[in-house]
Parts: sequence; C-alpha cells; structure tokens
Amino acid sequence: MKTGITIDQLKEKIKDQKENSRDFIIPPNLMEYSYSRGVDRLILPLKNSEIDTGILPIAREQLVDYIGVPRNFFNSIYGAGEAISTEDSGTLRRVPLAETMVNALLAAKEDKRMVRTIYGDSRAILSDRYKCLDNFDILSFILPLLGEIPDVRFESTQLTESKMYIRAVTPRLEADVAVGDTVQAGLIISNSEIGRGSLSVSPMLYRLSCLNGAVFNTLGSRARHVGVQFADIHGEDSYEISSNETMMTAMRLTLLKIRDFVRNGLETVFNELVGQARDATERKIEGDVVGAVEVTADLFGLTVDEKSSVLHNLITDHDLSAWGLTNAITKTAQQVESYDRYNLLEETGPKVFQLSGEQWRAISRAKTPKIGRN
Repeated sequence: MKTGITIDQLKEKIKDQKENSRDFIIPPNLMEYSYSRGVDRLILPLKNSEIDTGILPIAREQLVDYIGVPRNFFNSIYGAGEAISTEDSGTLRRVPLAETMVNALLAAKEDKRMVRTIYGDSRAILSDRYKCLDNFDILSFILPLLGEIPDVRFESTQLTESKMYIRAVTPRLEADVAVGDTVQAGLIISNSEIGRGSLSVSPMLYRLSCLNGAVFNTLGSRARHVGVQFADIHGEDSYEISSNETMMTAMRLTLLKIRDFVRNGLETVFNELVGQARDATERKIEGDVVGAVEVTADLFGLTVDEKSSVLHNLITDHDLSAWGLTNAITKTAQQVESYDRYNLLEETGPKVFQLSGEQWRAISRAKTPKIGRN
C-alpha cells in the first residue's frame, strides 16, 4: 500500500486548514480578475471591504469552466497577449487578454457563486448550492466510529490538493480468496472540499501477499455535495459563510448513514466481495495476454507506463485470471507518484471482475495487437 502520512499528521493538517479557511457567497459580476507578471488574482467584494486572493490551479480551472471558455484556449492566452482598455479617466492601458476576457464574461453573469479560500488563496469556485461536507467535521465523526472496529489499523492516509483519504483495515475479518492468498476487510474514506468528489465510504479487500487494496467504490455509502441555495438572510449581495451554516442537518444525516454501514454492513459486504473474488479466479484469460492488457488499458484509460506495469505484474505473478488482472492493476497503483491516481487505480482494479460476461470475453479472448510498420 502506498505510503502516505500518519493519522496524527492528517489530523494536524486538517485542523490547520480549518483554522485558515474562509468561504464566501459572491455575485460573479462583482468579482474582479487580474493578471500581472505570471500571477493572477481574484478580488472578492464584501459590504465594506474586499478580499484580494490568489488563485490556486483547481479554482482557476473551475473559473474557466464556469465562464464557458475551453481550457486549452484559456491556457493559450494565459499570460500572453494584450488588449487595449479605456480607464474611466479616458486613459488607455494595455491589459492581458485573459484578464479582459474573464472580466467581460464574469460581468454578464447574474447568479452567485461560492468561493472557498485557504491561506488567502481562492481554492474553489463552486455553485452556491454546494454543500460543505468538510474534512474537519468528517474526521471528528469518523475517527471515533472507526475506533469501534476491533484491532483497526490505519494503513495509509493522505491529504492531497483535491481530496482527503483514510484507509483502515481490520484483521478480525479475514478470508482466503485462493490457497495462500489472504485478504482482510478494509474501508477507505475519501472526501473533497473543493468539488472534486463526493464524501465516500467504500469497502476494500486488503491483500496480505502484496499489501495492495482493491477498492469497491460502487458499494458502501456516498454523499454528494449538493444542497439548497444559501438563503440571503444577510440582506447583502456578498457575504462570508459562518461555520455554523456549513454544518447543516443534511450533513448529520449523511454521517448517520455512514455510521450504519460501518457498524452493520461491513461484514456482509466483505463476505460478498470475497465470494466475487473467488469466482474471479475461475475467469481465465484464454487469448493473448498482451492483447488482454491492451483491451483493459483502453477500457479503463490506463497510461502507457501503467499498461506496461500491469502487463509485467500479470506475467510475473503467474495468475492469468480476472483476479490476477485485478491485482496487477492494484499493484501498479503503488508505483504511481500521484496519490489521487493511486486511489483511482485501486478503484479500477476490482472493476475487472465485476465486468459483464461480454466485456470480460473481449478481454479474455483478445488477440495479439498488430504492430504497424514505419
């Protein structure tokens, strides 16, 4: 399993982020975007002041998507080229094209957006219907709950630019998929505060022979960050959201559903997944191994390097089955640099043995890829 940070380090990081985060509801036509010498900023107007923030990469992407500009086009003019703008005084000045375009499109908007900031930078620009399920509140609820699981251990935790991850395993639920191939029950909790994914609690099969996990994100419990619009109880166009407003009743109901799954559903789901894994050992690759990996890579969007790693793992592990292909993918996950990508590959692996019969046949009976001549 990929090394992350300790649970204590995770708690400290999330506490620090909580103390240095602010959220605002702002009409976009009152925002002001600026660009100068390789740095862009977003000015957020409030009733008696304004907040001048930097813009982090994900927030920039969300801003560009919101105003309806293709990212490739924006990137091509970002920091390049100038337009002529007339000041109120009549003075002409040169303005970066990106600044001119963004401000013109923002001025035409008539809705409101939630802007989430951290350490003085805009980190997310979202719908004002976005429901804030924040890591600090989730952690405060989930850690005592996980502590109820006998002998639970935290195998890997991480806080990336976009998500929080917690991987917990218990040896109290253990079974053999095949002789000498033992798995234990685990859970992965993930959440994004900035619109990059739902709050999710998914079961995991933790394989002891190679310490990688197969994450089943179609099971477990999931909550989207979508709620009702913030009521304009402030009587102002722009205002800061208090922490009490972000911890809504809907969040508490969501966490209660998660509690029920952890307390009452984990053993049932674990037994079900072990049964599926055992069935997967009987689904063999009948055709060309290289062709099978090629079809798998196309189906799940693996990179060239990931495809090569999967092929290597599949051959060296001597298990040409759906279960073997699953483990070849999750083993590859440990070799990628990005923790977000690592998590995605651990979710991809078990999708192999949950494919329909037709989809599996396309993999298992694949032929050797034809290599074109130069």
